[in-house]
Amino acid sequence: MTCVRLGTTLEEAGRALWVNHERHLKAPAAMAAMFRDLPRAIAATRTIADRCESRSKNLGYRFPDYPLPPGETPDSYLRALTEAGARERWKHPNDRTRRQLDHELGIIAKLKLAGYFLIVWDIVQFCREHRIMAQGRGSAANSAVCYALGITAVDAVRMELLFERFLSEERGEWRTSISTCRAAISASR
Repeated sequence: MTCVRLGTTLEEAGRALWVNHERHLKAPAAMAAMFRDLPRAIAATRTIADRCESRSKNLGYRFPDYPLPPGETPDSYLRALTEAGARERWKHPNDRTRRQLDHELGIIAKLKLAGYFLIVWDIVQFCREHRIMAQGRGSAANSAVCYALGITAVDAVRMELLFERFLSEERGEWRTSISTCRAAISASR
């Protein structure tokens, strides 16, 4: 971790590294020997670890509500922003582009992810307004919606990229796809 923080290698870190040789995970037998006078402490670690374990499948997570203009739903506002972006990006979107956008917006609506896309769009807008470099990456580039919103710079329609690589109804859970999108916004000054 010290090398990562300093942007150097182990060989070049020299005296910046901690001299304490205890900075590692010990084997269970070594921990038991170290705490032989406190056997209840060792037993309690298993209890604590069991209580700390999380299961992401049943979190029931819901994205925060995006502040919408009056009369808009997340889906309708995302569609309006996407259509405006499509006119800007493609000037006169052809039928193939419109079909792709409708397909993607349909899946986003079914999975109830419009609010998430609005939040990511808002973050990208903030970055651009404040001259912070922001660029979508990873499989988010497979999305014509992300391209229309200015989240990515890759024209997924022209490149004939598969949206389902980014977001798929069949996967059965949003976390796999969204983790890609979450990582998709890399902002740096």
